[in-house]
Amino acid sequence: MVLFFEHIGDLTTSANISFLVCFSSRHYPHITLEKGLSLVLEGQEGHSQDITSYLGSILKIGHSKVAEQIRIDVQEKASEVFLWVVLVVEILNKDRIEVNCFCVQWVLFTRQPLRPEQLYFAILSGVEPEVLSQWDPNEITAPVTKRYVVDSCKELAEVTRSKNPTVQFIHESVRDFLLKEDGLKEIWIDLERNFQG
Repeated sequence: MVLFFEHIGDLTTSANISFLVCFSSRHYPHITLEKGLSLVLEGQEGHSQDITSYLGSILKIGHSKVAEQIRIDVQEKASEVFLWVVLVVEILNKDRIEVNCFCVQWVLFTRQPLRPEQLYFAILSGVEPEVLSQWDPNEITAPVTKRYVVDSCKELAEVTRSKNPTVQFIHESVRDFLLKEDGLKEIWIDLERNFQG
């Protein structure tokens, strides 16, 4: 592939056409270019900050102390390799699909509206039961549970602004769509095999 683009580069240069190509690769196997500029991103000014920004905006795990520590750990283990960060974030965000499904099902099938902290612990009991024994009330505050619930429900649910807030769908049409129009199966294709409710 490199030889092909070098050949195209020679042809375009002889025809006085500007032709620029950017190859991105790992360090191994080493690619040698006859003509061109080689740039190693690791160590470049701003590269580390780009990873931090990416983790802050794309990794959907909230903003608790634990979430921030996960971001720090991912950045440190990445050793400045951006592609590794992208792959890890993709895996971590895919794990959120199960959380989203649990959240919507709890709101949909509960007998009475749940408080945000009740829904928070209900979701965790299904996806990360081992975390329940490590609960720290100073870490998991009301704003943290509220944000977790809203993030987990794919913005289909909200926390009411009453004296005793509960979680409800943003509109009754959400419930109708999920139940009457087979919306659950439409949103989560594999739900028939893993349906819980």
